[in-house]
Amino acid sequence: MHIPRLATLAALTALLACAHTHAFDVTVTTAPTSGGAWAGNTFTPTAPGATVNAGEVQTRLAGGAVTVQSTGCDALAVRAPIAWAANVLTLAAGGSLAVQAQLDATGAAGLALHYGQGAVAAGNTADYLVSAPVNLAATGSYQTRLGSDGAVRSYTILTTLGVEGSTTGADLQGMNGDWARNYALGADIDASATAGWAGGFGPIAPSTTRIDGFTGRFDGLGHVIDRLTIDRPSNNYVGLFGNSRDGALVNVGLTRASVAGGVSVGILAGGTNTMTVRNVHTTGSVTGANAVGGVAGDSFVDLMLDGVWSKASVTATQMGAGTGAPSLGGIAGGLVGGSVSRGPTIVRSYALGAVSGSDFVGGLLGHTGQRPEIHGSYFAGTLASNKATPLGLGAIAGRTQLGNVGNVAWN
Repeated sequence: MHIPRLATLAALTALLACAHTHAFDVTVTTAPTSGGAWAGNTFTPTAPGATVNAGEVQTRLAGGAVTVQSTGCDALAVRAPIAWAANVLTLAAGGSLAVQAQLDATGAAGLALHYGQGAVAAGNTADYLVSAPVNLAATGSYQTRLGSDGAVRSYTILTTLGVEGSTTGADLQGMNGDWARNYALGADIDASATAGWAGGFGPIAPSTTRIDGFTGRFDGLGHVIDRLTIDRPSNNYVGLFGNSRDGALVNVGLTRASVAGGVSVGILAGGTNTMTVRNVHTTGSVTGANAVGGVAGDSFVDLMLDGVWSKASVTATQMGAGTGAPSLGGIAGGLVGGSVSRGPTIVRSYALGAVSGSDFVGGLLGHTGQRPEIHGSYFAGTLASNKATPLGLGAIAGRTQLGNVGNVAWN
């Protein structure tokens, strides 16, 4: 993947800034607080391997806002549950941040995840990962911030499915009321009712042009959307998100989904353009005519999949008529169906489902235009083509061009 020179210099500057700072990591756990001190309601480590007692954090939250921070560019991890009913808990990591235990905030209580605070935002490679449910009320607050000078992102918290055709901006289906807003799930969503809706769930941003689409960030906060049904075989760009661009879809699972569409069909997203998908998983089934994927149907340019897996069965039904691009059909991939231009990048990801199509069928990626990057990933499902001699049938990719593939495996 090409990295602009300015981005490389920015990353080096951020690294040097961390090198001149005392770096101490912090873990919130059930152990006694050690290796640091409280100043008011702010904990700062003074030694490596500092621990903060989760019960102490919970008690302090009853009386006011609390901040737990790591210093330099070191990590902060939460490994014990915390529950609170008022005030905001800020987890401020000098480097990356991991929420590995359930957090429960009720009423107006809120959570702020600040990461990469040991350096400015430009070139900052820190990230945050939520691997346990973060339960927030719709009346609460949630925000994220990358870098010491980064902008604060505020999110609308969703806790319900909504009704058929909703555009409220306050429930899952209602995201269709505002495609530019940031949304977070404060609870698991039971989407089984969508099986009874006309055409099932209405994809968010069901645009047919790549310049449109969902442009916000969607953070599942460790939650799942269960039994989502979309049945729109005559529509293109079909998925939870129809078209998405210039944003991120993270920390969510879509389980027991049933998704059907035309061209560019995926359980999470139909079409993507310059998107990051991280810590996402899907199960169930997805069917379409062409460009069908267990996570995303197609990528126009620069799709990043990191820590993504799918057990979904993927089926592309269109029969390719020849060898030229206009007549290609039935492109299918366990994670991504097809890529029109540059990319995608797939790292630390895998697929386990049955993938079937026609011309290009791949365990992870069906077809790509140019320069895909696939690393540290594997496929352990099955492949099938409805053509006696498919143009490309590959355990990792049906077709790649000028790509970089390494440290991959298949069954």
